[in-house]
Amino acid sequence: MLDYALKYLEMGLSVVPAHTLVDGNKCSCGSSKCTSPGKHPRIKWQGRTKTALSDTELEKWWDRFPDNNVGIVTGNISGIFVVDVDGEEGMESLLEIGIDPDEIYTPMVRTGGGGLHMYFRYDGGSEGIGTRVGVLNKVDIRAEGGFVVAPPSIHASGRGYTWIEGKELGDIPLAYLDNDSWLKEPVSRPKVQVISETWYSKLLQGVGEGERNGAAARLAGRYFNMGMPQDEVVSILSAWNTLNDPPLPRKEIETVVHSIRNKDMSVSTVDTEDIKDRVSRLLKLDLISVKRITGDSPQFVLAFSEGICEVTTGQLLAPPQLQKSLAESTGKVTRKLSAKTVPSHDEFVQMLMDVAEDVDAGDEATGQGEMAVLLGEYLGGIILPMIPDGDPVPIRGSFRQGEFIWFSLGDLIYRGNSKWGVKLTMKQVAQRLRGMGAEVKEFRAERGKRRVWGIDPSWISMYQSIEEADDELD
Repeated sequence: MLDYALKYLEMGLSVVPAHTLVDGNKCSCGSSKCTSPGKHPRIKWQGRTKTALSDTELEKWWDRFPDNNVGIVTGNISGIFVVDVDGEEGMESLLEIGIDPDEIYTPMVRTGGGGLHMYFRYDGGSEGIGTRVGVLNKVDIRAEGGFVVAPPSIHASGRGYTWIEGKELGDIPLAYLDNDSWLKEPVSRPKVQVISETWYSKLLQGVGEGERNGAAARLAGRYFNMGMPQDEVVSILSAWNTLNDPPLPRKEIETVVHSIRNKDMSVSTVDTEDIKDRVSRLLKLDLISVKRITGDSPQFVLAFSEGICEVTTGQLLAPPQLQKSLAESTGKVTRKLSAKTVPSHDEFVQMLMDVAEDVDAGDEATGQGEMAVLLGEYLGGIILPMIPDGDPVPIRGSFRQGEFIWFSLGDLIYRGNSKWGVKLTMKQVAQRLRGMGAEVKEFRAERGKRRVWGIDPSWISMYQSIEEADDELD
């Protein structure tokens, strides 16, 4: 429950702990006269209409009462109001005044008691919308000064509050409900306006002729990637289709959905844009692209409208380091994720991995590639004497014998450090050379003995220069 409470808090909602059920259907408040078991706040919550509890305060409440239900304060503090529909009677009341919840695209909850919570946008234009009981038969409004129980809380029936698939808060935008019509008799159908900046929110408002099939395909792909079954996708898109001008025949909607379902969809453009949008909303930054630069230690380049952030895989996986890198590159402090947040930090990193474009930095981006270039720079373009087996080798410099080129490890490191200005250590170079199949051998030298390293010339990027040197010796 705590993860959901923190998730709602991150969305900007005022969250409070609510009582839960004990011994089946009794309220944890302990009152024998309780008429709302598990459905009222555990704390004096009226102050939460002005100031929300912090994440630390919520964590303390859940530490004390781990089974808390989750409550959300409605009204201006949370930017929402909720139409609370009680069972079939409440649904019939809505239908009688021309409101069909299936045709409204706004977050909705199926309550444990078989009712419905419809979440709408509460803003400056919502003045006058107050918490009212019985605005219609079995229909209440929870607005300023109100409170609702949110998923995944447990109802007195033993069933949970659940988001309706495809209409989860955060997946689709809050719609704006023109509430004036509730006060008139007869009541005309309220106007619903979707307010959002996402690509799918624009499509959900309905499209014109020539755009309908493409829009249906994109929306179907999104819903399938959310794990929704085919019949539900058909049902949702059929309701959406009524907003199109003109609507498509239902058979055509079914054909589009069936076609998308049968496609082998990995991460399509629709998926990518959707994930980028989720990341942008999570960080409150405008994500443009993610690039993964290959190499021994891949670099991730996160391009935002606010700035470019470059991080290693290690920094990406470490929440504090990622938060610091984002702040330094964009000038904004972002939310720090963890294993307890929703989404978790691991899930967030997976989102970035899913949309990352691989950029090949070339062989030089690897340790062995870098070493091959260094060897080419060190050995290429010079005449290497060919020493027959058994003959003494030079006391300094490089030479060839058999299939290998032989060289001094110390000279190679000195050349790299002085020529390139890099700090190569003997251990680092030795490990890379071993990985390339290099060998160490002791030779009889012109004076004493000499211990050198040998490597197959095919590793050296300037191998052609060595071949030319061989031709000169011949």
